[in-house]
Amino acid sequence: MGLFSKREKPATTHPISDFWEWWNAKGQSRFTKAIPTGEYGELITDIAAMVSAIDPGLQWETAKGRVAEHALIVTSGGIAELRPLAERWLRGAPAANPTWEFAAARRRDASVLDAAINIDGAQLDFAEARVVAVVDEDSQKIDVTVFHPQFPAMRRQGGAQVTFLFLDWLLGEDDVTRWLGVIEPTDTEPEGSRPLGELLDIVTDLESRQTEGEWVVMGATDRRGKPVLVSVIRPLRWIDRPLLDLHSEIRLPYAAQSDGLPTPEGLEEVGSYEDELVATLGGRAVLVAMVSTRGARTFHLYSDSEDQNSRDLIDRFRAGDAAKKAHELDPGWRAVRQFA
Repeated sequence: MGLFSKREKPATTHPISDFWEWWNAKGQSRFTKAIPTGEYGELITDIAAMVSAIDPGLQWETAKGRVAEHALIVTSGGIAELRPLAERWLRGAPAANPTWEFAAARRRDASVLDAAINIDGAQLDFAEARVVAVVDEDSQKIDVTVFHPQFPAMRRQGGAQVTFLFLDWLLGEDDVTRWLGVIEPTDTEPEGSRPLGELLDIVTDLESRQTEGEWVVMGATDRRGKPVLVSVIRPLRWIDRPLLDLHSEIRLPYAAQSDGLPTPEGLEEVGSYEDELVATLGGRAVLVAMVSTRGARTFHLYSDSEDQNSRDLIDRFRAGDAAKKAHELDPGWRAVRQFA
C-alpha cells in the first residue's frame, strides 16, 4: 500500500431524500408532539432549512388533514417554475398514516369564508369580499375581478396579495391555476358582483362539465399574412401534469402549397410522422400542440426533465430526417400558452 491513498469523494444525496430521511427519523415525531402544545422550539428553523435546501422559493405549512389528523404541505406558492419540485417532494413522501398526510399545494377550504386576515394593519373579513366571474367555455377558464371594501385604503400590491390569498384558500392553489384565467383586484365594487363564496359554486359547475383530451383545430394568419393551422389539446393544462416540465420542439418540413400549408402528400407525411412519434414515446411524453405554416409542422411535446430516456427517445426518433429538434425547461408550458 502506498503512503498516500486517493481520497474518496463523499456520497451525495438529494435534498428531497434528505428531507424525508429527517422527517422519518425525527421530524414527524417532533411535530406531532409540538402541535398540541404550540412549543416548537427550533423545529420551525429546522424544517425551514430542510425545505430551503430543496429550493429557497418553496414554502411550507401544516394544516388540518383530510384523512389524517394533520397535513404537511410544501408548496410552490403558485410559482410554476417551482411546482415540479413540490410534486417531486410529494412523490418521495411516505404513505399517509392516521396522524400525517402530505400535499404539494394549499388545498381548498371553504371554512375560510368565516375567517379574517390582517394585512397592513387592516382586518379583512372573507365574507365581505365580492367577485365578478366570467366563464370562457372554449378555454374552460374563469376570469375574475375581486373587490373588498378595504382595498381602497390599501396599496395596490396589498390588494393583489389579498386577492390571491383569498382565492388560494377558497379554491386551493392548483385549482386557481386550473380554472382561473385573468385575476384582477379592484378598488371599486363592480356591477353585478356577488359574494366571493359563490365562486366555489361556479368552479364546481365548470368542473362537472369539463372535457378531457379533445383536439381542436384553429386557423389564423401570421404577421405577414401567411396562413397558420394550429391543432391543440383542449383543455391545455400543465397543472394536471406538473412533472412534465421539459418542452421539446420538433420542426418537420413538408411538401407545401403556395400558401405554405401542406399538400395532400405533405399532410400524409406529417400524419405518419405524428403517429409513429406518439407510438415511440408511449407515456414518456405528451404531444399537446402542432403548428403548420410556411412549409413546416412544429410538434410541441412535454416530458419530465429528470427522465433522460424521454429526451433521448425524441432525439433518436428518425434521427436521419430533416426535422430540427430543440429542448428547454418550461414549467407552466409558456411555449404553448398562446394556444390555450
